[in-house]
Parts: sequence; structure tokens; C-alpha cells
Amino acid sequence: MPNTSATLRTNAGFFHSLGKVLTESANSPGNEKYKSAHNVRANEVWMDTIPFALSAASASQYADNVIVRQVGSASTIPDLQNTFLDPVYCYPLTQTNYQTWFLDIGTPTPVTDGFEPSSGWVKPLINPSDVQREDGYPSLGYGFNMYRPNGTTVISYNNAFFEVDYFAGLIRWEIGKTPADVSGSNGMGFQFNSTTFGALGTASKQAYIQSTSTGGPRALAFQYVGQRLSTYNFGGGGGTGFTAGPGLTLSTGGTLSVSVDNTTISINNLGQLQAIGGGGTPYYQYGTPSASLYEYSATGITISYTPSDYSSVQVFINGQLQRIGNGTYSSVDCYFSPDGYIARTFSSIISGDQLYWNAATSGFSLATIDKVDIIYEY
Repeated sequence: MPNTSATLRTNAGFFHSLGKVLTESANSPGNEKYKSAHNVRANEVWMDTIPFALSAASASQYADNVIVRQVGSASTIPDLQNTFLDPVYCYPLTQTNYQTWFLDIGTPTPVTDGFEPSSGWVKPLINPSDVQREDGYPSLGYGFNMYRPNGTTVISYNNAFFEVDYFAGLIRWEIGKTPADVSGSNGMGFQFNSTTFGALGTASKQAYIQSTSTGGPRALAFQYVGQRLSTYNFGGGGGTGFTAGPGLTLSTGGTLSVSVDNTTISINNLGQLQAIGGGGTPYYQYGTPSASLYEYSATGITISYTPSDYSSVQVFINGQLQRIGNGTYSSVDCYFSPDGYIARTFSSIISGDQLYWNAATSGFSLATIDKVDIIYEY
């Protein structure tokens, strides 16, 4: 449920009106470090369209790491050590008396009473109200989902006393209802032991917070990672220009240039084809897998080059074409991944990604006598 304290609601609204985020009830606006979403900078303006997502399943479908990134996984997928690494860890923000926490996929810096965010601080998050349907209905699929430390039990928003500032990437609890307060009153079904945590040395705090028994809440959320206004350049030598890194450049001087990675097409003087460059080099990669007996088994075979944007990737086992996961590891024969947990989309496969085999789904295991062929262009 939302915060029930009228005073806290009033203070939070006042701080927000000044472009500040209230992280602890006793703070003053002049001492708060984190801004609210009033003064908008070019690197905060989103330039790509986010699809409407009514459910978490549809939101996950759009999480291609190009425009939308899914932070954490709602399904329990064991890694090679059979541990569970689904929701992302939340960390208590220092100097907030455990009232404010944040998501971080990097390595935040531990201090006595919490952590300082790293460059992996997950923000801004996609607010369901950022992506509305024509009738104004929000994209509930992009909503923030919280879990207990074991990563398998969802904490209902209607039971716990927290709010999410999607722009700031901060989760704020009501006074006396934080994860560090007794479970009987915080509505989360567990209590984070702040006394034990505070007495630990800084080297032990990371392990404590990531423990399934002693850690704090974990979460699943969605983050915008697409293009921003700051990546564009409106101008162009006296004409009207439009530049987007590798992309389109158009000016009134009669020049149209299209550049996609290493492929460039430049048209000058309203029709003269000046140059065409790029194109992929076919590559046939052969390998022998390690024994892959189970679902999500590492084959020991890594892709040698990053496929070009125009290339398909095909995997053959003993001459038989196999089904490759496009951003998924379920209901497919195999998939490429940097770590076994993240299933690459076809467009995001890069050099060094390993081929993983699903023995149960494909119907057979791989042995060292099998032949694996990977065909693509780079």
C-alpha cells in the first residue's frame, strides 16, 4: 500500500516541487543530493518509441537491450552451479536510515550504513505511465516488482509501505516500515538486520546483502537504454541538418548520406550515387563441443567474430540445422550467451559469446564426437 503518513506525503510533495527527492524524513531540501524530473537535460530525453506492454510477459518480449533493458528475470533459471540469480539486488542508500534503496547491476561502494551507487545504478526506470495506450491506460507490464531475499516470493505492493521514484531510480519506504524494521509491521515478510550489517567490515557487506538468507529485497524492473536527444546533432553548415551517429545525415546543400556501421551510401546533388561501401565477409566456423548433457549446458564453443548487422547466424549439428534462441533460452535447441544467464538476441551476438545447448528441448545431448558448424558474416 502507499505511504500512510500524511506528513511524509506532504514533505515528499514539497521536495518534488523543488526538483529534489526526499530520501530521509529529517532531511532538508538544500542537503538532498538527488534531483527529481523537472529540469530536463538532452541526455534525459528519449528518442525511441517504447511499445505498449500490458503484462510482464509482453514487456519481456520487448526487452532487446537496444531500446528496453529488462533488469532481472521473473523466471527461475538455474546457472551452472544450480544457484538462482533472477531478481536484481537492492542496496540501502547511505545516510538514509534504510528508508531509501536502489537497484545496481554494478559494484556499489559499501560504507558503514549502506552503499554509494556505482556506474551500474539502474536509472531511470520505465514508469508504466511513460507508455500509455490511446485511452490513457498505463503499460502495467513495465511496473516495478519486488521480491524477498530468496528471489522467489513476490512482495505485494498492496502489503508493503514503499513507493518508487522511477526517474531517480530510488525505492523509498515509510518511516518504521522499512526493510530494517520488524517484519510484522513492514508488510514484506522478512526483516533486514541493519545492526549486524552495520557492524560488518566493508569487505563483507556486499556478500551479506547478496545472501538469500541475510540480504535485503530484490527487484525486477525495466530501463530505457535507447537513443537520447544528446546523441543527435541538429545543424549542418548553414543548412538544415540531422545527424545521428551511424545513421542519416541530410542537409539543404543537396547531400544525403546514410551510414550504418561500416556500410555507407552517400548521394550528392539530388541523385548522383557517390559511394557504396561495406558488406560482410562469409565465415564458416567449425568446432567440437564439450559434453552437453542437460538444459542450459555450455558447449565450450565461442563465436569468433561479431556478426554484421545484415547477417543471420546458423548453427548445424552434424549437418542438421538447429533452432537458435532470439533473446530466449526456452523452447529452442540452443542459444548464445556471455554468461549462461542472458540469452542474446540475433542482433546482439558478439565475439566471445558461447553456444549453450538445451539437451531436453532438442531431444539429444552433445558429445565430443559431434561436429558443430556456425555460419555467419562479419
